[in-house]
Parts: sequence; C-alpha cells; structure tokens
Amino acid sequence: MPYIEKVASRLNLPGLILLIAGAVAVFISEKIAEKCNAEKKENINFIIKTAGGLIAFAGALILLDVIG
Repeated sequence: MPYIEKVASRLNLPGLILLIAGAVAVFISEKIAEKCNAEKKENINFIIKTAGGLIAFAGALILLDVIG
C-alpha cells in the first residue's frame, strides 16, 4: 500500500470537517460581520474568528488522534 493511501486511511472525517469549517469561519468572518449591526461589527468579527479558531483547533486535535 502506497504512503498516500496509508495517510488517507487514517484521516478522521469529523475532524477534517471541523478543521475546514473553522478555517472558513475565520476567513469569512468580516463578510458575516458586515451583515450585522454597524456598532458591534468589530466585536462580532472577533467572536466569529475566536470561535472558528477553536473549532479548527478541535478538528486538528481530532485528526491527530489526541482526542476523540
């Protein structure tokens, strides 16, 4: 079995989904915050980036078999 197939067989689908979803949330947080109240745009942007980072971190931990 080639190396790539061995790596692909060990990937955990929930961890990969969490990692991708968290990364996307971080990158599009400004677009999401623009649709909200103008006064709280910065706070909402920070909250979305923080939550996305935590979700991506949890996905990475699942992928590395640290948790789950």
